[in-house]
Amino acid sequence: MPAPCRNFIKPGNMRLIVGEFDDVLLLLGRLMPIVFIAFNLGNTPVLIASLVLLAINLVTWGRGIDLELTLLGIAIVGLMQPLIGLALSIPMTLILDSALRITGNTRPWWVYATALSASALASAALINPMKALNYAAPLAYVTLTPLATWLTLKAARISLTPSRRLETIAGAPLDYGLTLTTRPRIKATLEFVSNEGLTINPPKLAINGQCTVKVRALYQLGGVRRPRLRVRLIDPRGLVTVERVIMHPPITVIPRLRAAAEYATAMVRRLSPWGFEYVEEAREYAPGDPVRRVHWKKTLKLRRLVVKVLRQEADELNIALVPYASNEETLDRVGEALILTIATALLSSRVVKVYVVDGSTKPLTITPRNLNNAITRLTGTLRNLNIKPVGGLDTWGLLDRIRRDRLTLINGIRDPLIVIGESTWTRSLCRTGSACLLINPRTNTQ
Repeated sequence: MPAPCRNFIKPGNMRLIVGEFDDVLLLLGRLMPIVFIAFNLGNTPVLIASLVLLAINLVTWGRGIDLELTLLGIAIVGLMQPLIGLALSIPMTLILDSALRITGNTRPWWVYATALSASALASAALINPMKALNYAAPLAYVTLTPLATWLTLKAARISLTPSRRLETIAGAPLDYGLTLTTRPRIKATLEFVSNEGLTINPPKLAINGQCTVKVRALYQLGGVRRPRLRVRLIDPRGLVTVERVIMHPPITVIPRLRAAAEYATAMVRRLSPWGFEYVEEAREYAPGDPVRRVHWKKTLKLRRLVVKVLRQEADELNIALVPYASNEETLDRVGEALILTIATALLSSRVVKVYVVDGSTKPLTITPRNLNNAITRLTGTLRNLNIKPVGGLDTWGLLDRIRRDRLTLINGIRDPLIVIGESTWTRSLCRTGSACLLINPRTNTQ
């Protein structure tokens, strides 16, 4: 099982990917002024600076300024004799590495490289050219290490493995786990910069080769989605930042209309193909009863012919469909509402008649036997206008004229009636005593 990713810790207490050895080196860094004093008893400037640094170390113990104190120690090393300074610069470089890891450095590598280069040039020009060697080890560290790290972060392969099949219905959230694996194994802080419709938790984390994050995908339109994840990789020292683009595994988003059609077909299939029938009771077979009414389960149980006594209803539901939509998502939602309303009526043993409000007055009668064909015909009448209604859209009264014509058609349909459509085109068509199923369009869809 992959290890869960560790949340990014707030600044001021950022111990991301460190080991016990780093803590030991920081403790050694606090005591390094004693070593400076021991090797520089005859060097008054170094002696005074070391005593001051030792006092600061003791006063600020545990306050999280190890990086600043380490840099001050390297500056004191630059004042020493070349051989002594060169020898002591090596452990100070190791301490600098640990301080960068533990204190949560946010400055890029070139800040430290510029400061060390300027110090080396100043020492060579003002004191002794050989003293510039005292900065050789830390200067090489802050230039070569970031270069190697940058190459590693750029070349590393990052693969994404979902915890489940990525399939959902438009408008329904999809929650899953996403495992990130790096080859070769890298230690870094990973931050999701751009997610393209995905909600990722945590958005910033520490990765150590492999980890798992929680993802929620939510799309309003059907199709196959291949989101691109833009991530920012920051090395544990904070010196190098690399941005990468990772291709997310494809997500299949089923349109609402298609999902509703499959659901309706599956539910209505359970109804009798001979009509709207519900079994109220059973009685013994009598001559003249049709064979298809035989209740075979009870017949086998009682060992005599038993027939079903059926309840037949002739309730009728009329639906007026306004087939226009402002955008593709609204079109999908209107189709979904229509199909689910038809399925609910059929399951209630009712005859359904659908009037498409587009100038035609002939209804489409729907039964369980012709449901599939009816869905195909009705969805074919839906129209995506691909417009955004704004103020002044009906300055010339054209829409009012169209609404009056449609309202005349709807008034000719008897109750019970349900009017289905987008609210923009349907609200004014609702009449007293009828039900209206209005779909409010969204302006932002994806």
